[in-house]
Amino acid sequence: MKTLAKCYFGVIEKDLVSKYSLSPRQVAILGCIRAPHAHDFLFTISIDGLGQRMNHRQFRSVLCYSLTVPMFSEGSLCPSCNMHRMDKWGDHAVHCSSEVGVKFRHNLVRDILVDICSKVGIMVRKEAPMGFLSEDGNELRPADLLLFNWLQVDES
Repeated sequence: MKTLAKCYFGVIEKDLVSKYSLSPRQVAILGCIRAPHAHDFLFTISIDGLGQRMNHRQFRSVLCYSLTVPMFSEGSLCPSCNMHRMDKWGDHAVHCSSEVGVKFRHNLVRDILVDICSKVGIMVRKEAPMGFLSEDGNELRPADLLLFNWLQVDES
């Protein structure tokens, strides 16, 4: 059944972009959700002690975002910070500074990876500026983790 479904949706996907007028956003999201391992989070066993539980609001947001279903009315206030205006897709929520738990866990994992790399002799830099500029000339966000000259050594 899985193979049949994969074949069926493969044929549909080929014609999807040409038959329907999809926005660049929808084409990008379609590419992302079809990528290998894109939905692996659905098959993981969450560990409550590490704050890995996804609540109903987060799950609803992931589904709406993946299906390009608008989550907010245009111009409504952010439900987390009550300061910034939201677009209908909820893009502000991805970088809202009031979502402390998600950012804390992200930074904790990043710092642990930096520590592990340093201890095994891999040159690593945290929050490294990449020197890339956006279309309006502003510098893009730095890399969370930048590994320098990492070569896999065969120990046989």
